[in-house]
Amino acid sequence: RMRRLYSEGLDLFAQRKFDESVAVLRELVSQEVGHPDATPLVEDARRKIDEAIGEAERERNQAFVADLLAAGDRHLSEGRAIDALMVFRQAREVQPENANVQWRIASAQKLVAGKTGEWMNQGDAAIVAGKLDDAAVFFQAVLGVFPEHPAALEGLRRVEVERERPQVVAQDERIAA
Repeated sequence: RMRRLYSEGLDLFAQRKFDESVAVLRELVSQEVGHPDATPLVEDARRKIDEAIGEAERERNQAFVADLLAAGDRHLSEGRAIDALMVFRQAREVQPENANVQWRIASAQKLVAGKTGEWMNQGDAAIVAGKLDDAAVFFQAVLGVFPEHPAALEGLRRVEVERERPQVVAQDERIAA
């Protein structure tokens, strides 16, 4: 019976039916008896279980990344480059080494770069106009796309400086009075 389960588990593994293979091999392991011929089968079954679990996870990840790439491509075709970039970044979290994912991120970033330039200009104009909340929103939008964008980080710092300025002026006026 143990040899039959072992063969069945290996056959399922070869067919890339990893979840089924794991189930059969776990059944074999659970039936372990003290028979000396059983020990090598059980040890090999345990190794195959680990291997099957790893393969199943890789296949699920590949399918998930393929779905994310398709969704991102749809966003791009609909002119929604920012949404595409966010989806492509999700794919990178699953498969950071995937060249297709990296290429799509770079392509989407090029499309988004023009939009972030507009947001930076609008943020700068909002600071000059004294609309600090609006300025912060524009700079945060840039950071939502490019989290380490130096000019957007500097823009938020300038917003905070400007928010502190009325308090400093008011304090100086109270001290002078």
